[in-house]
Amino acid sequence: MMRCFLYSFFATVLTATTIFANSEAISQNPFDQLLPHRAFYKMATKHTASTTALVNVEGRLSFEMRELCASWTVEQRYVMLYQRDDGSETQINTFLSSWEEKTGQQYKFFVKRNESDEVEKVIEGKGIIPKNKAGGNVKFTQPEPKQITLNKGTLFPAGHTVALIKAANSKKKIVRNFLFDGTEVEPAALVNSIIGVQKTYRGGLPQLNETTYWPIRMAFFSAEKQQLEPEYEISIKLHDNGVVSGLILDYGDLIIEVELMEIDYLQRATCN
Repeated sequence: MMRCFLYSFFATVLTATTIFANSEAISQNPFDQLLPHRAFYKMATKHTASTTALVNVEGRLSFEMRELCASWTVEQRYVMLYQRDDGSETQINTFLSSWEEKTGQQYKFFVKRNESDEVEKVIEGKGIIPKNKAGGNVKFTQPEPKQITLNKGTLFPAGHTVALIKAANSKKKIVRNFLFDGTEVEPAALVNSIIGVQKTYRGGLPQLNETTYWPIRMAFFSAEKQQLEPEYEISIKLHDNGVVSGLILDYGDLIIEVELMEIDYLQRATCN
């Protein structure tokens, strides 16, 4: 039901002046404007429609993005509890680990999802996009061997986040990309993003006070289906170093609010 939503702007991730003061540590590679960090989020129901059996959804999420010299790694864990009107509950535990080249050409991913009825789902594979951005593909090794062709111009999660930040800095209002994150055995999703006017963060975390972000609303469409309406939408507060300070997941009959509770900045990679 839920993709690796933080790593899709991920990525997936605030302008912290204490970190940016060391400007020599940041290279000209646009991927290097992202800051390695560890963040913790709380998830709670914002709205459920009367037509759905769900009465409440709650959960917690941890997200960690680390830098290697030529790549990024991400570990994301979340636990969600779905409560229904008949009193039944389902708990879903998800773990995702990924590695992405800063060139945007290679992406490795591993996803394990457990439900309270002990049904386990594992997805693993590798995506490759050539330098000319055409003819990319993904080879899944789990749950079974399968190969999928990627649309021309497809981005992996960190690359998608960088593309959004670049578009926002260029004052673009609408961005359209194909995004592959490996959380489902399916082709890249078509993502239409609307970028709002930059705002100042005034939440409860002192590390982020007076930093700025863009409110961005993203609509996700299946590349395999002819759709007029998106499968779901995500509204995020995206800062210019890739940190997401809040988001709302909108599935139509279910809306979940995700609040940033804690953030720690991690050391950048030391590279020659």
